[in-house]
Amino acid sequence: MSNNQTISMAVSGFLMMLAICLLAATPARSQYFTIQAEKPRPAGAPFFIEPAEPLPKGEMVLENMGTGAVLPLQASNPGHYAAVLEAPLEAGEQRRYILRKRKRKDGPRVEAWAVETDSFLNMMAGQKLALRYALAEQLPAGLAGHYRRSGFIHPAFSPGGVVLTDGFPAGHAHQHGIFMAWVNTLFRGEKVDFWNQQQETGTVVHLALDTLISGPVFAEALVRLQHKAQAFGPVLEERWIIRLYNHGNPFIWEIESNQLNLTKDTLHILEYHYGGLGIRGSGHWNPADSTSFLAAAEVATGTGETRLSANHTRPGWTALYGPTPSGPAGLAVMDHPGNFRFPQHVRVHPDMPYFCFAPMVSGAFDLPPGQPFNSRYRFIAFDGSPDVENLEGFFLDFGSPLIIRN
Repeated sequence: MSNNQTISMAVSGFLMMLAICLLAATPARSQYFTIQAEKPRPAGAPFFIEPAEPLPKGEMVLENMGTGAVLPLQASNPGHYAAVLEAPLEAGEQRRYILRKRKRKDGPRVEAWAVETDSFLNMMAGQKLALRYALAEQLPAGLAGHYRRSGFIHPAFSPGGVVLTDGFPAGHAHQHGIFMAWVNTLFRGEKVDFWNQQQETGTVVHLALDTLISGPVFAEALVRLQHKAQAFGPVLEERWIIRLYNHGNPFIWEIESNQLNLTKDTLHILEYHYGGLGIRGSGHWNPADSTSFLAAAEVATGTGETRLSANHTRPGWTALYGPTPSGPAGLAVMDHPGNFRFPQHVRVHPDMPYFCFAPMVSGAFDLPPGQPFNSRYRFIAFDGSPDVENLEGFFLDFGSPLIIRN
């Protein structure tokens, strides 16, 4: 071999090694993600990345290339990974992230947790308890047996630890924190009321806990419930996916409901002034609760209504809030644009701290055998008075989440 050939081979080898080093040092296209929104999004709003290539093994994060802020990632739907905004995103603002593996210098890992106990499912954002779902039947002492109930959320907490809901409230023991039930229904020629248990024609019970997920971005639980008619047995099976995002203030969580008629006969939901997803507020806002009452609840909505004017409007979101011994706090609930008859009517009671999303206000509808009835709602739990601008941002985000492709 000549000297020239030897030199040529050495140069080729050096160039090959240099190319490999450059390729290793240059991030692939799939490692960069840019966020930009036409309208503002609040801190804590979930967003989703859709990489062009599968992510490498190991815990991945997004690093803000401007501020250095590190955002955990968690697999969500197939091909999508969830994160939450670390700071508000203003209209037109562009934010660029690089995808990389988590490093020790990023600090301690903080998770959202879904934890099963004997009686409850607890969901936590870090060390803060956000909500409890009743796995076992509950019946406070002194109440009649027909009020026995499982398959509802209570208590739901504010980030400051304020209890925002009420279970078996004074004067209306058939209301249970956050719950789902139909009121005025017709099944096989008989009236069945799944909401008002004192009628003793129907109720709703927890059936099974199927899945628990904990992670750096969200905790999630899949539970199943049954809507039972006293005369006919199980009529509907309902699945809830409860997802709590790992954000400390406000708490952000969602319920995705799927109801399926188990029978061979149609369940007719008749026109009525309430029913559906119910939200019962704190005993501190209940005039019938002589032990806890402080003052009547206030209501804010996406259309600017108040407690006295919101009934049977269609605002998109509704917030219930009021005083507590630890200061004011409240809970906003948001209707998803994909829901039946969106925006659904809300039933807002003029005296009690209670409202519900009631699609039957505008007319009857049917739940035939084998045809699913799906709905989704987002909950924002806050301390203080409602921040209407932030709530509008969370509502916009719920209906049109940011999905970022590289």
